[in-house]
Amino acid sequence: MKETIKLSEIVKGIELENISTSLLSDQKVNHLKTGENINLSLNFGLKKDDPQKTENGFTINPNFKLIAQDKDGKEYFIHESRLNIVIKSSQETYNLIWENNNKNEFLSKYLTPIIWPYIRQQVQDGLLRVGMPIFSLPFEFSKLPI
Repeated sequence: MKETIKLSEIVKGIELENISTSLLSDQKVNHLKTGENINLSLNFGLKKDDPQKTENGFTINPNFKLIAQDKDGKEYFIHESRLNIVIKSSQETYNLIWENNNKNEFLSKYLTPIIWPYIRQQVQDGLLRVGMPIFSLPFEFSKLPI
């Protein structure tokens, strides 16, 4: 039977210890003119072996891939990144999240709001590095593919 997870239960049982980047790739595929309309495609997922249980909690490694393209599918910019996130947790909280099938709720309600600013900044830095106009990424978590 699936237990319903509450954000307050997660917050009490975990502590974010570290966020680092293990993969960061930005590629300019075509020239984008300022003011040109683009579509964003964002893929988000975890590695197959996530979470990785540790002595004091767990680690997860979300992967992100963003593609900016025009309405015809012509790609302009591709960003890929992987974060390493170390979280301290009790065994009870770990079980509540991962063993009771509450993963998606945990990712969307707790983790995504924390890591989204990192991803947004990485994308904007990547656009600068490849000499493209900067655009803002949406901040609507409900629309993210989690």
